[in-house]
Amino acid sequence: MPLKILNQIDDAIAAAYNPEDDFRNHFGISGIGKSCQRANWFSYRWVTLPSHPPQLLRIFKTGHLEEPRFTSMLEAAGYRVLTIDPDSITSANPEGNQFRFNDKVVPVIAGSIDGIALDLLQNGKKCGLEYKTMKDSAFRELCKKQVQEF
Repeated sequence: MPLKILNQIDDAIAAAYNPEDDFRNHFGISGIGKSCQRANWFSYRWVTLPSHPPQLLRIFKTGHLEEPRFTSMLEAAGYRVLTIDPDSITSANPEGNQFRFNDKVVPVIAGSIDGIALDLLQNGKKCGLEYKTMKDSAFRELCKKQVQEF
């Protein structure tokens, strides 16, 4: 893709980006691992608004667009997958939301997952699903180090 077109796409993404669209009324689980407590506090209290370069916003969008495809691939392989929490469906919210979890001790710490597979594990337990996209080199590194070290 010629650089001029990519720059125009990035300019359009940047112009449409509103950091307040990313507002969360909870402290996201993904922030727990960050070492700077001050940055975590600022993020949770919205002292500093998130700022992402257009390239990263494109990557985020790619990940979101892949979620239904990953689910359909699991379903095609014969697995049962729930992507919407049935308890979140109301007359005011007929489409529902993803499954969300709050810490029992500190309920402001919360997160959501992309789905639940009902029969993925051989022991019959439900399995939480979190879909991620990444380039091949990052995936190889993930396989080598495993999730705990990545």
